[in-house]
Amino acid sequence: MKDFTLTEEAARKLKRLINQDKYQPPRRYHNTRPFEGGGAGSLLECKVVSIAEAVSGPYTGLVVATVTVKGSPPGQDDLVSTELEVVDHSGCILDLPVMTGYTVWAAEMVFLSLDATAACDEKTPIHWAAVNRCCSANSGLYADPC
Repeated sequence: MKDFTLTEEAARKLKRLINQDKYQPPRRYHNTRPFEGGGAGSLLECKVVSIAEAVSGPYTGLVVATVTVKGSPPGQDDLVSTELEVVDHSGCILDLPVMTGYTVWAAEMVFLSLDATAACDEKTPIHWAAVNRCCSANSGLYADPC
């Protein structure tokens, strides 16, 4: 490598470029989709009532939980206190023999169908899929129904 000379002006410009790149605030990506009226992509917080394995249809072989909704996005508040089904596609969220009382989160999602008679590219309907859970049962703090 040969010796070179850097002018003071070039050094300042280089330092300014390095500092701009180094100290830029992180880019933030905001969900710009409005929540009014709900729609695909919504997220719920729920408490597990019971679990069972689906034996037919697009969720064959997966654990399906009946849950009571404890929290929902704005525009879907009519779901709070209702029961609905949540499917565990990952196989590691509703994976204990007894899940009663566990708090889980579910998102509206679509997957490829597991129905043996379905075409290879056939998708499930939009449904609630488990995306996370608390580590122990009865850890969520919710108001008792009136």
